[in-house]
Amino acid sequence: MKWLHTYHGYGVQNSLEIDTHFGNKEDLKALVEAAHAKGIYVLLDIILNHSGNVFEYEYHNPAYTGETFPVKGFYAGENNPAVPLGPVDDKHFPDGAVWPKELQNMECFTRKGRIRDPNGWDNDPEFLDGDFYDLKDITLGDKNADNFRPTTALKTLCEAYKYWIAYTDIDGFRIDTVKHMGDGPTRYFASVIHKYAQSLGKDKFLLIGEIAGGRAYDVVEETGLDAALGIGDVQEKLWKTCDGEVNPEEYFNLFRNALYLNKGSHAWFRDKVVTMIDDHD
Repeated sequence: MKWLHTYHGYGVQNSLEIDTHFGNKEDLKALVEAAHAKGIYVLLDIILNHSGNVFEYEYHNPAYTGETFPVKGFYAGENNPAVPLGPVDDKHFPDGAVWPKELQNMECFTRKGRIRDPNGWDNDPEFLDGDFYDLKDITLGDKNADNFRPTTALKTLCEAYKYWIAYTDIDGFRIDTVKHMGDGPTRYFASVIHKYAQSLGKDKFLLIGEIAGGRAYDVVEETGLDAALGIGDVQEKLWKTCDGEVNPEEYFNLFRNALYLNKGSHAWFRDKVVTMIDDHD
C-alpha cells in the first residue's frame, strides 16, 4: 500500500496502490507468482486501525480527552493542510488527502487525538479510539462482536483488501494493531475476507493478527482469526532459550492450552501462535 514518509511503513495514504519505494502492482504480482513457483506462500502486512498522517487538527496534535477535535484539512502535500475536508477533488490525487474516495468523509476518522503515553495504551476506550501518535485512527465500529454493524470505512477497507487478493493471488494477511480494532471489526473483517478468499478457491487463506497484551488467545477464538502474532514476551523467551538463559519449558508453555484453558497437557496452541526470533514487526 502507498504510505506517507515514515520509517516504519505503517502510514497508509492510498490503500489501492503500491508504495513506489517497492515498485508497482505488477512487480508485486510477479513476486507472488515467482514465490508460488517455488512453493513459497506470500502474506501482506496490512492495517485497518489507522491511516497515515493524512490530515491536520486545528490545534496541532492534541492528546486524547474523549472529545472529538476539529480538523483543519487534509494534507495537499507534506505539512500543508490545504485540502478541504472531503470529498476531495481529483486534482489532489495521488499525493493529497486519503484514498480511496470513500475514506474522505471525516466520519471515517474518530478524530480523538493521540493516545496518551504511557497510560492510554490500555485505557478503554482510549486505546480503541485514539490516534497512534500522528497516525489517524479510523472509525471501524463498536468493539463488541455481537450485533455488530460495520462502518463505511471498514466496508471500504474490506473491498480494498479483497482487491489485493484477487489481483496478486496472495495467500494471507498479517493484520496490524488488532488489539486497537476491537473484536467486532476484527470478526467482521475475518468473516468477509475468509468468505471472499474461499470464493476464489483459497480455502486456507491465512489471517494472523498482531495482538498485544493478554487477550491474544481470547481474540483468536472470538473473532475467527487463524492465529496470533507477537504476543506477550514470546520473542524474549525464544532467544533466551536459544542462549541457555531460561528453562526451555518457559517458551514451550506459551503454546500449551493447559495453562490457559485448564485442560490436559496434551492440548497445544501450536497452530494458533505465530512468532519470530526478533521483534514482531
